Amino acid sequence: MCACTSEPVPVTPGSSGALINRELSWLSFARRVLALAEDREQPVLERVKFAGIMGMIDDEFAMKRIGGLFRQVQRGKGSRGHDGLTPAEVLKACRTELRSQQELVAGLVEKELRPALRDLGGPQLGYRGSGPVPAGFPGARYIPADSVEPILIPLAADAAHPFPFISNLGLNLAVLVTEPGRRNRRFVRIKVPPSRLRWVPCGATRAGWSA
Repeated sequence: MCACTSEPVPVTPGSSGALINRELSWLSFARRVLALAEDREQPVLERVKFAGIMGMIDDEFAMKRIGGLFRQVQRGKGSRGHDGLTPAEVLKACRTELRSQQELVAGLVEKELRPALRDLGGPQLGYRGSGPVPAGFPGARYIPADSVEPILIPLAADAAHPFPFISNLGLNLAVLVTEPGRRNRRFVRIKVPPSRLRWVPCGATRAGWSA
């Protein structure tokens, strides 16, 4: 064994070691919520609730804090904060922690929470187990008579059109379109209208179909 002979650096109120990074502290709080979701002494539905809260915390963090850090890095801000970290170092650490949390939550849901809900009799239907979709059903939902096509607004992005604004917490489709006579494909963004349900009943079956 090798003993460390260097003396510990004293921590003073003005040193970086006395301060906790704001972004990393927020992710540490998320870890505490994750610990409640992992706690097997908690009721199953409480654990499911905490797993859902984890998703909301990480989504909000990615939208607000990660975006702010990314802009600082883009602007070339390299000065160290009071905690001794640069924006690039904080961004890297946050990304690593977010990926770790997401993997843990995904594994927890698949390996523990879903089986626990199934044992309690909670019905669970995956995409493959939802049953057959009636012939012609998707097309019938799309035609103008059902008011889906008229509210779809494709927006192309090219040299003459700036990249469209994409609002958060929305569902958008990224489509590459090939036009006759054009060599390059065009990027088109289609926003799925929030006024239409994501799941609709399929005839006599109880399964859902993603609209």
